[in-house]
Amino acid sequence: MEGLPPINLSELRENILTDDIMEYSDLQKLKLLVSKLLKETIESVDQFKEVILPLVDELLKLSGDHMLTMYKSMVVDFIEKKPKVIIDNLILKCYDEKDGMLRAKIVSGDDSFFLNNNFEDMTEGDSSIINIIFKTKDFWGKLNNENKEVLKSYLLSLVALCDVRYVNYKKYICLKKLNPAHTKFFNETDQLF
Repeated sequence: MEGLPPINLSELRENILTDDIMEYSDLQKLKLLVSKLLKETIESVDQFKEVILPLVDELLKLSGDHMLTMYKSMVVDFIEKKPKVIIDNLILKCYDEKDGMLRAKIVSGDDSFFLNNNFEDMTEGDSSIINIIFKTKDFWGKLNNENKEVLKSYLLSLVALCDVRYVNYKKYICLKKLNPAHTKFFNETDQLF
C-alpha cells in the first residue's frame, strides 16, 4: 500500500471530479473510461477479498474464541462468494454514514473503532458474518500493541481498496449524470458496478 489514505472523506472526494470527468460526445471514449473504472473496481474487490481472508485468520487467532472458529467456514464462504457485498456495505457504513466518521477512525488508528461499533447491519440479512469478523470489542483491550498494529494495518489496506471502489463508483455516477445522451450505454453497464 502506498502511503496512508487521506483521513478526511473530503480529500478523497477531490479524486472524483477530475479532468477525465466531462461530457463525452464520443461514446467510444466514454466506454474506454468506464471500462478502466470497472477494471480498477473489479481488481479492488478481488484484492479486498485477498486481504480480508487473512484478517479473518488473524482475528480468530487473536480472539482465542472457539465459537468464532466454528463459524470460520461460513465466514470464508461468504467472503469468497460475496466480497462486493462486504466492500459495499463497509463503504455504506464507514463512508456514507456520518460523513465518513468510521473511515476516519480507521485511517487515524482510533481504538474506539474497535471498541464501540456494532456491525450487524453491514451484511445482507446475515448479521453474524461482519460481527464475527469484527468481534474485536470483546478482546481488543487484551491485545498487545504489536497485535493491534497488525489489525490496524489490515484495516488500512481494506480502506485503501474501498477508496478505489468508492472513487470509481462516484466517478461513474458523475459520468452518467453528465452524459444523458448515452443513457442506453449506462443502463447496460449499471449492473457491472
